[in-house]
Amino acid sequence: MKNDMRVTMPLWQMGAIFLLIIITIVTGLATKVTNITSTGFEFEMTFENYVAGIFLIAMFAFVIFLTLFIINIRKHNKRFPDKKIKAFTLKPQEYIEDDELFEEMTKRATKKVYSYYAWTLPLLVGFSLVGFLGRTVILVGILLIAMGQYWIYYSTMRKMLKSAEEEV
Repeated sequence: MKNDMRVTMPLWQMGAIFLLIIITIVTGLATKVTNITSTGFEFEMTFENYVAGIFLIAMFAFVIFLTLFIINIRKHNKRFPDKKIKAFTLKPQEYIEDDELFEEMTKRATKKVYSYYAWTLPLLVGFSLVGFLGRTVILVGILLIAMGQYWIYYSTMRKMLKSAEEEV
């Protein structure tokens, strides 16, 4: 499983989420709702001073990140033609079901992620209702929860892979 990108896929997704958090915060700082009526609302985005620079750097970094991601997927698919990764699919790439061991590992990791969501999503909803948080804070909260999901999955799989390698 060494060099199998399916194992490190959560790290790639955490990197993308980190960049999206920066873009979300900067966009939130640059956006101002100017007019709310019964038929809709208007908003204004103003990128001034350091906000414009951070936004441009974050967008550039995101484009570079996606390019590297696609290049690594192509490399992986050439190296492992029987374990291909699709860049965009509805089925998460983290589901590794090559054999019974990986099927069991995936099952345990996703069980931990489900437990994580069972606690964190209600907490985020509670904080957002009680704290009257703005949309940017809620979006960043959702992205942080998603980042936590990938961290839990990756760390669980890594621990199980290490213990499986030690047994061999």
